[in-house]
Order: sequence, then structure tokens, then C-alpha cells
Amino acid sequence: MTCDQTGETGVKREITRKMVCNIQGGGGINETINHLTEGIALGLKGTLVKFSEALQRDATWTRTQKISRLPRYICVQFMRFYWKHSRAIEEGREVERGEKCKIMRPVTFPETLDIYNFCSDKVQEVLKLNRDRHGDEILGDLKRETNSEPGLGAAEESKAAEEKPSDPMEEDEDEDLKAALALSTAMNTADSQPVSNKDRVGYGLDPDFQGNYELFALVTHKGRLADGGHYIGWVRQEGDDWLVFDDADVSPCKTEDVLPLKGGGDYHMAYLTFYRSKN
Repeated sequence: MTCDQTGETGVKREITRKMVCNIQGGGGINETINHLTEGIALGLKGTLVKFSEALQRDATWTRTQKISRLPRYICVQFMRFYWKHSRAIEEGREVERGEKCKIMRPVTFPETLDIYNFCSDKVQEVLKLNRDRHGDEILGDLKRETNSEPGLGAAEESKAAEEKPSDPMEEDEDEDLKAALALSTAMNTADSQPVSNKDRVGYGLDPDFQGNYELFALVTHKGRLADGGHYIGWVRQEGDDWLVFDDADVSPCKTEDVLPLKGGGDYHMAYLTFYRSKN
């Protein structure tokens, strides 16, 4: 956090049980939110009043939060309900009034949530290393598939390779690929050693975790009133198969039925989304 008046900086660690998608409801809207990641980024920012040593009094600080330890599961709450302030004249004097409101704005959410941009520098460093290594492995597989002609056995492939004239450009690419694969092998060797929980980006996560989370459940709300409406649960079974829990009624559905639950009308819209770690 940074003091707006003096430039002082400070670090404060907090444990949070959920992430917030700030849709910016109510007055003073200054940022349009259309996607879950935009709302999360906004929810990680804010201001607070805190004592300033330089000023010897309370001052306004700007806070930017980063994730320093990743969980296996992430719950994201859409801030669809807010308190709308208003004023009224009663018995000749002005009084504060307000009412609960629901934000109907459509906000899309992904099937795979990439948490990389919301992490601290230290966590990003580990995630990037894992992603680079994974990319090297994919490039190696693609290179081997490209060099293998379909329908040829090992002997025929070897003979075809000998008869094929050499290309200086391909030789340079081969050298680059060998260097990349050598680096990947060295990293894999290091990763094969026992890894303590302190060395991972989060408890219970694989050492090669890349920061991606898969949508596996959500809770939706239907209705325009904050104090009313109807809640329904949606849970992924396997692949694209989901189950919808509407009170005592349970019915199947597909991923294509879940992702459109972004809001914007009177139908069900996502209020809580649940993600689990994946590679």
C-alpha cells in the first residue's frame, strides 16, 4: 500500500477465503466491467484510512493486493448486491435513506481461470518457469511429429532422413531446439527432487502447477430483488456433463448451458463461481 500524500509504502498480509468480482454498482461508476478477470482486478484495488508516520495522523492509502500463496480451490463472489444511498425530507429535515439493489449487468466468466496476473512477483516467477518448461516440451513433441513421415517405419525414416538434403535454416532450428530441450531436461531433473510445501506456490498444488483453474461449480441467482429471488446450484460431473440442483429437482446439462449464465436479464446469473486447480 502507498500513502497518497507522502508516498510512504507498507506491506500487510491478510488471509482471505474468497476473491471478489467488483462490478462497480451504485453511484460513482468510473470503470466498466464486462468480464470476471476485470472485476477481480478491480476488487484487488482500493483505498483505506491508515496512520501515517510522516504526517503523524491518519491519511488515505491506496491498496493493491497480490496473491502470495495459491489455494487448490478458488471461490469468486460477484458483487451483485449493494446498498443504494438516498436522502429524504421528513418533518422538515433531511434524513439518510437507502435500499438494497441488484446489479443486472452481464459479466462473463471463463471455463479456465488464469490467476497469473493477480499473483506476487515471487509466485509469478515460479508459474512462468513451469509454463516455459511446459512450452519447451510441447515444442519438442511438435518437432518430433513434424520430422516423422506417416506410414514409414523406423528404418525407412532413417533412410529418408539420410537422403534428405540438409538445410542451414533447419540446422539452426535443430540447434536451438537441442538447447531448449537440454534446459528443459535440467529443469526436470531439478524438479524430480523432493519438493517441500514451502517451495511450492501453494499447499497441495503440484510442483509444476501453471496457475490455471477449472470451473467446476457455481451458484446462480434469479430475480431482480436483493431480498428475494431463487438460488440454484450447478456442479460439473465429468467433462462437459453438469448437474443442476433446483431445490429437490436435479437435471443434467452441458458446459454450453452454464457459461451463458452471465446476467443481463431476469434469468439465472452467476453469483458464486468455484474453480479448482488444473495443469
